[in-house]
Order: sequence, then C-alpha cells, then structure tokens
Amino acid sequence: MGLALFDLDGTIVRGQSQILLLRYLARMGVVGKPLFVKICFLFLLYKAGFVRSPEKAMSYAYRHITIGLSGERMSRLLARFYDNVLRHRLCAPVVARVKEHIENEDEVVLVTNVFEPLARMVAEKLGIRRVIATRLEMAGRVYTGKIEGGIVYGDNKAEALRRLYDEVELKSGCAYADHPSDRAFLDMVGKAFLVDAREGRIEPYGG
Repeated sequence: MGLALFDLDGTIVRGQSQILLLRYLARMGVVGKPLFVKICFLFLLYKAGFVRSPEKAMSYAYRHITIGLSGERMSRLLARFYDNVLRHRLCAPVVARVKEHIENEDEVVLVTNVFEPLARMVAEKLGIRRVIATRLEMAGRVYTGKIEGGIVYGDNKAEALRRLYDEVELKSGCAYADHPSDRAFLDMVGKAFLVDAREGRIEPYGG
C-alpha cells in the first residue's frame, strides 16, 4: 500500500477541464460571449508564457461566473458538463492506472489547480477518495466568487502535499503529471511519470 498522486488537466483529462467547462457554459448561454472571450484571452496569455501562473485568469473567471451561484446549482451544472463533455475526454491509459492503484489499495490522491467542486466530481466518478484542489469561498450555501487561499499550482501543490504527508510517505509513492510547472510535485516522489494525455502516453520522468 503506497501513495499515488495524479494531476487532472493533461493527465487524467485530455485538455484543460476549466476551458472545456467555459466553452460548455458559453454554449448553454450561462456565460456571455464578451466574458468568454476575455477569460480565454487571459488563459492564452498564461499558455503562451506571458504570465507565469493561471491565477489571474482563474480569479477573474470565478469572480464573474460563480458569484451568487448556489452549491446546488453548481452541482447540477457540473453533472451535466461531466456527462455531456468531460467523460468523453478522459485518458483511458491514465484512468486504467488510477483503477490499478485503487485495486492495489494504494492511497490515490487527485492534486490539481482546478476548482474543488469540479475536481471532486471527477474524483468521485473514478473512485478517488482524496482531493487537493483550489477552493472557492462560500457564504452559507452560495459562492462569493473568491478563491479561498491560493490556487493549487506549482510550488503550492508541493507545499499542500507536505502538509499532509511526511517525506518517507512521499518518497515511497508515485506521481503522474503532464506539465513543467509540476516539476516540484514530481520531484517529491520516488517514482514519477510524465503523461501525454492526447497521445495516451505514460513515460518515466527523469527529473
């Protein structure tokens, strides 16, 4: 029994789940075109390397989309999104690894900068019990549009894991991720794998 850590976007999911969600919400009329274009532009700046972190884009998106949204309505929207879009974007070889680790009774953890309600929904569908993800602030049963704490990205991802697991647990574990920003995350474990979800490739990570 060991620790098995999985990233979400580009690893379990082919593509960026939050961009896929944004497109879905735009098609459903939940997000207007001007807002859709602005958020996509901010994410493109990050993907092109003009900004080092997606936090600005994420904060802007959450502020304009989730403010005033009830937890119940969020759950309904995400359930429809998963059934109509996201389940068709799962990377089969990585999902098979998740199931393999679960069958081996490893502690499987989803670690992602994706906002927690979406990350938790994917985790539940795959049988993953523990989730470390970007938290959204709520006042009562309604989202405020703010991020609670920082996003789970880059070094923050590694720090979140260190708060939960000691060095021995991490070094005896394994991790799967796709992005250079996950280097600190991959370097924490004894066995790390780089994933190309679009090609369905899983390769040992050399550090």
